[in-house]
Amino acid sequence: MSRVTSTIFATVLSLTASAAIAVPPQHLISHNNTNFYVQAHINGYTDPERVVKPNSTKKTPFLPLMLLCVAKPSACPTTISINGTKVFDLEINSRNGAINIEGTQLKKDGYILTIIKNGPTQGNVEVDISPAA
Repeated sequence: MSRVTSTIFATVLSLTASAAIAVPPQHLISHNNTNFYVQAHINGYTDPERVVKPNSTKKTPFLPLMLLCVAKPSACPTTISINGTKVFDLEINSRNGAINIEGTQLKKDGYILTIIKNGPTQGNVEVDISPAA
């Protein structure tokens, strides 16, 4: 095999392998078990269409989140507001969907954010927001 052919083959193989590893999730599924509206502010951007109504579940495509985080794909800053008050600060890896927190729960101001599914191997990213017991 010539050197040029070997280089092209190696490049294609490495791109294929990296694409297979970093498969982003298809959806972000949010369960809002509070009596208030919940909204995510992703990389400083607030989209009124992504508000999760009280006591409901919302399934939104993950691709727009990826586009909002182009400048900071591995650590995209995200704030979760409940009833207009910022409660949770976290980072989302827009390449693979991993929510970067320690453990699977955040507790603050009388609320609990639980990560049900996280990262690329789960197909979707899924979170639950509930009042603390």
